[in-house]
Amino acid sequence: QAYLLSKAVNDFIERNGLDASKTPLAIAGDFNSLPNKTVADIYDPVVPPGGLKSGAYEGLTTGILPIKHPDHPQQRTKAECVRELKFAFELTSAYQSVFGEEPLMTTKTDKFNGTLDYIFVRNMKVASALAMPFDESNIDEFGPIPNAAWPSDHIAICSDLVLPVSAE
Repeated sequence: QAYLLSKAVNDFIERNGLDASKTPLAIAGDFNSLPNKTVADIYDPVVPPGGLKSGAYEGLTTGILPIKHPDHPQQRTKAECVRELKFAFELTSAYQSVFGEEPLMTTKTDKFNGTLDYIFVRNMKVASALAMPFDESNIDEFGPIPNAAWPSDHIAICSDLVLPVSAE
């Protein structure tokens, strides 16, 4: 889905006569993908030392999803896809840019917590990002959401982005 999103966005930019390599771009949302999986599950029964970047995160931030990546369609479905997936662009995570890492989590249930939400950008400056309402010292005190204090099942993320001044 992230690969198809990158292609659709790139096609839209080009269809509107813009230079895809220079057009500022921000894509934000719930990508249902951890930046780095460290715990094995039914989808990835073996996680390498240091963790496994999700295919969506790796593809969007590097522009390529290697054929050997566990999230590549050929690995998940045994589809006849014999090439790496080349995404239409490389994006930068706003939170990675500001804080040097993704938030510890953007959602939490009784059985799961992790970062699933991102703001990805290209060709613009990330001036700031909203800090999370917890840190490593008190993350365990932050209960499952939604709850009375947090009405959504995701914690809001926010970033101030600076568009470049166009010479045109």
